[in-house]
Amino acid sequence: MDERAGRVCVVWATFLVVAVALAVPVPAADWPGWRGPGRDGVSPERGLLLQWGPGGPPLAWKAAGVGSGFSSVAVAGDRLYTMGDTDGAQHVFAMNLDGGSLAWKARVGAPLVDSRGGARSTPVVDGDRVYALGSGGDLVCLDAATGKAVWSKNLERDYGGQMMSRWMWSESPLVDGDRLVFTPGARDAALVAVDKKTGRDVWRTSVPDLGPAGKDGAGCSSDVISNGAGGKQ
Repeated sequence: MDERAGRVCVVWATFLVVAVALAVPVPAADWPGWRGPGRDGVSPERGLLLQWGPGGPPLAWKAAGVGSGFSSVAVAGDRLYTMGDTDGAQHVFAMNLDGGSLAWKARVGAPLVDSRGGARSTPVVDGDRVYALGSGGDLVCLDAATGKAVWSKNLERDYGGQMMSRWMWSESPLVDGDRLVFTPGARDAALVAVDKKTGRDVWRTSVPDLGPAGKDGAGCSSDVISNGAGGKQ
């Protein structure tokens, strides 16, 4: 395992990021977003240790200062990405895997001020772009190398979106080929796909009045792709 791949990353509720080294020679594999490459919590790596020794793995590095929230981490190339509320705003943070130093941070939107606070979703890395959704519905596409904004949208302003709970937007956007899929939660834009390079709409899907069957608005679930029942869904 190379130096980048030989790390298991853990995020505490206070967003203290800890990386530990496992000296096992297996190929590298990115973890580009929420629950990994297949969004199923399964890592494709092989040859990992079945158990650690009594002292555990040696600490490689740790870093603080990435704010509060509930975001997990994405790992791609030589960077680790996460989100958090700090310095009066919600940010995406990019950290170097070699030592844990901050590569850049990019403002997403206003911080979430409630009893728990903080970012809810996990960034997704796709090639040279990072996509992130803030708790206030701010959707951003960032340059992975610099953190500079490529395009942005707001799910409430641009789509009339709304949440069905006070938990606010919590999903992690889904990259599907040349598209980015997310859930504004509007009657005529319950689910939306945009061109991932430009942010331009590709399609929107509407929902009927759900009545007593459920509340209108986006939930806290992230989209996944299924190839069941003979087709891609």
